Amino acid sequence: MTAYPGAPRISFDEVKKKVSLCEIIDYLQLARTGRSFRCPNNRAHKHGDRNRSAYIAESWDSWRCYGCQTFGSVIDVYRYMYDVSKEEARDALAEYAGLTPVCGAVTKSAPPKPPEETPRAPLSPETPLPAAAPEVQAFLQQTQETLRNSLHAKEYLEGRGIPLSVARAAGLGYAPRGTWLHARGAGQPRIIAPLTTPDGTLINLYGRSTVHCEKRLRHDFLPGPKGIFHARSLAEEGVIVVEGIFDAVSCLAGTRPSSAIMGLSIRDGWWMEMKARMILLAPDADEAGQRRRKELQSVGAQAGKTVFTLRPDSLAGLKDLNEFWVKNQRLPKAIDKFFQVHLPREIAKLDAALTAGIPPPTAVSPAAPAAALQAA
Repeated sequence: MTAYPGAPRISFDEVKKKVSLCEIIDYLQLARTGRSFRCPNNRAHKHGDRNRSAYIAESWDSWRCYGCQTFGSVIDVYRYMYDVSKEEARDALAEYAGLTPVCGAVTKSAPPKPPEETPRAPLSPETPLPAAAPEVQAFLQQTQETLRNSLHAKEYLEGRGIPLSVARAAGLGYAPRGTWLHARGAGQPRIIAPLTTPDGTLINLYGRSTVHCEKRLRHDFLPGPKGIFHARSLAEEGVIVVEGIFDAVSCLAGTRPSSAIMGLSIRDGWWMEMKARMILLAPDADEAGQRRRKELQSVGAQAGKTVFTLRPDSLAGLKDLNEFWVKNQRLPKAIDKFFQVHLPREIAKLDAALTAGIPPPTAVSPAAPAAALQAA
């Protein structure tokens, strides 16, 4: 942009009135969906903000990144994008908007267009997996009986905010020290969770240590493919999909259907087997969870699901849904809003579309609904 020596400067407020936040975000090609967009502060995001961690406020004139905590106005978007001062950003935007020529505007080339994403291969049904061996199924039943009378297991569950009745209804069990089938983790007593295919076929077991131990021994699986915990929730119209079993059981304790895909690792074809049409993804608030969220949104939408996400700030600074449940003895209000407002509204839309012969959606639900899922 051109500098105009001696010309009067334009005020910050004039620039903000003239240039909308959404306009400059789109102009700078900061990938945006509704209120979420790619943070312009590249210094704080080593590999770029792939998760669209920045969110536009409801007033649509300010923003905040929940990944690096950067915030500001339209001027700050330009400032962080090009690493210039506030004054230089104001001057550049003033010229962009055709305001009175200003002194000190800086020349910056437009950012390169982001590379186009490679289209995903069409989803196809998964090859059926063999059911767990009879001894594994018998072991699960044994641990489920043991859970009923174990004071240690009950105390551990209470520490996670989970009533014993809810844990038993969800199919959890308890393996005392030395009984876990996997030698690697047999030295710790463990809460046992059945992992299945979407149709409920048992394929593996997960064991969570109930005592302090090395981090590598905290979580353990039997050899073989991982599966889904509490897959029967996937038969509901709407379901909360989480990372860990205690996040799922917390939702169940709060009377909301939930399934856990361990570590957010799931076979793509299984999305086609889910009967639920509405998915609320509620990953952990850490970087890994938010990175997987975007990938799962894409696959879920490709399978014809309407996908919402629980924003990290819904957890009020906590790591996951179980931590939130333990602290508050309730689920985030955004989850209630999903089931009370968004679910019935979107299901009505889908039913109306089917009646009219319109095919189901194949893209992620707009972020306007997802942005509403934020209140703690």
